[in-house]
Amino acid sequence: SRGWCPPCSAMGRLTCSFLLGVFHVYSQVQHRCTLAFLTLRYEAMPVDLMPHFDPLTFSYTATLDYAMRSFSVSAWAGTGCDATDVPQKATPMQIGEVRQFTVKATRPETGQNTVYTVKVQRLLGSEFELQSLAIPGGRLTPTFDPTIRIYNAELALGRDTMLIEFVLRDNEQQARFLAHPQHEVIDPHSDPEAGTLNDTARSNSSDNSTSPEHRRLMGDGWDTGTDCDEAGNQLQPRRLHGFSGEVQYRKQYKSFMIDVGFQRRVTITVESSDPTLANIGTYEITVVRPSCPVETPYLDPVKSACVLNCESEYFRSDVAHRCSKCNSHCAVCTSLTKCSMCKMDSADYAYTAQADGSCKEVGNHILKKYWWWCLGLGAFLLFLFCVGCIGLSQCCCGPRRSARRYEMTDSSDPETTDVEFVPGKRGGYQRV
Repeated sequence: SRGWCPPCSAMGRLTCSFLLGVFHVYSQVQHRCTLAFLTLRYEAMPVDLMPHFDPLTFSYTATLDYAMRSFSVSAWAGTGCDATDVPQKATPMQIGEVRQFTVKATRPETGQNTVYTVKVQRLLGSEFELQSLAIPGGRLTPTFDPTIRIYNAELALGRDTMLIEFVLRDNEQQARFLAHPQHEVIDPHSDPEAGTLNDTARSNSSDNSTSPEHRRLMGDGWDTGTDCDEAGNQLQPRRLHGFSGEVQYRKQYKSFMIDVGFQRRVTITVESSDPTLANIGTYEITVVRPSCPVETPYLDPVKSACVLNCESEYFRSDVAHRCSKCNSHCAVCTSLTKCSMCKMDSADYAYTAQADGSCKEVGNHILKKYWWWCLGLGAFLLFLFCVGCIGLSQCCCGPRRSARRYEMTDSSDPETTDVEFVPGKRGGYQRV
């Protein structure tokens, strides 16, 4: 090996030794028997390995839910090796029991093997903690710890919803969410008397969805949240237990609305999976959504940025601190019920202002304005066309049919002349 190392250099000898060591380790790994696949399951439901299986990781832990009474093991070895000491039957587990087993990847020719150790624990059913808790698009402080129950979070300015991501400790646990009424965040450097509403006024204003000055985002008040996916899209209700799939524990999501410059407290109640124990734990998250600066006090929902003037079809809402949408087909408005200008008329439609602040869309050409009249006229013309076709066919084909009928009934033709038969002499008949 010294022949190809860089000569007369300490750095060269060090580099050479490092490369030889890496090559030696790589060759050992290449000739070492390893498992290609290792999984645990309870009936049809998977059991997660921690960390996730890797052929070069040899120690794992697994947790069975309270409802999982046993576990089964599946293992396959790499090429030229056999998986040995794999349990052939389901291994029963008592509540709270901890058990450890090993699986080996063995090379039959030499007997050399690699040992994988798995430590399995079944939950007691009294747990009321979460495995993880996060606010996508926000920062949770302090860092989540299952034993810490109170958190603060700052939401990004451009997000209208706070999305709570959580993973249950046990799939049989029940989690309930309760969002308290939101409160406006008061800047300590500003006048506390100016531009703020007390809690009672804020709560009352949230229920008035028709008033322009009290137009609020949904979810202001007591709210149990909406089941969502990671992107915030609403999901259909589903059971939180009894499912099968690729992973044992899945991330779940709840979303709540929050306005610009407001804070909102969410309480998460977790019930244990064993109904006889009925242990209950709670987590509290206070989420703050920052407000826009004084120079640009309104949030543009399209740009997700703070602006001074809103775009067309939006008005400046001092209550919501955002550019709110005008009523239908309104281009310029000062509130939801006050439209100053409707959309420009087009070749197809004309717009007329209404008393409720919206603009009525009216068809601008004959086809759209008199649609049903045109449809009825078209049906009538089609009916006349069919009647005309039937009459024309009768006029063209009628004389030919009459002439043919006359030729078939002509008595001058000896083949078509009527023939009369009378009784004969010997009991037969003769032609007359």
